[in-house]
Amino acid sequence: MAKFCPHCGAKLNDNASFCSSCGTKLMISPHTSEAPSNQYHTVIYKEDKSLEDMFLRKEGRLNRLRYFKRMLAVLGARIGVVIILWAILSDSWGNTSAGVDALIAIISIGFAYPEYCLTLRRLEDLNEKNLKMAFWFAGIDVLTIIMSSVTLSQRAERKMMIFGIAYLIFFIYLLVKAGTPGANQYGPDPLGPMQ
Repeated sequence: MAKFCPHCGAKLNDNASFCSSCGTKLMISPHTSEAPSNQYHTVIYKEDKSLEDMFLRKEGRLNRLRYFKRMLAVLGARIGVVIILWAILSDSWGNTSAGVDALIAIISIGFAYPEYCLTLRRLEDLNEKNLKMAFWFAGIDVLTIIMSSVTLSQRAERKMMIFGIAYLIFFIYLLVKAGTPGANQYGPDPLGPMQ
């Protein structure tokens, strides 16, 4: 008969003392747990190892410091790519064509996806995963990129400034608000087990 982890429901080996999927230490014999349970056990937080896990994964809690560092890395990569493209594709006076501006804007928009993933994970740490909120956060960034590449009226510029302020307030909220201590419904505490 198949055995399952009491925390995540993953199938277990017969002699396992830790879940190979979520890292839960099996407090009881794996033979006695026949179906998944919703009880939390001591769970070890698994560090992200690859760049894909760090920036493109949408599940798993992310604490404030990791969130801040990774958002800075995304911003730095975006700025670096834009500067390189501008340096390669601009004329000797530093001017770019409309096509080059559009290319730079499209490439910049690609960096909104890692922002979306990181924001989802940060919201999981706050135990309030909200797809609409994360989508809104990344959407404001995309809208700002698009609007910065076209000429706007003063009224539209004021609206964009309001969106930018809302974006900044939400970002500060994600940096300041402490995550849920201990395990929550989205997984183990990224700061480690509580003592």
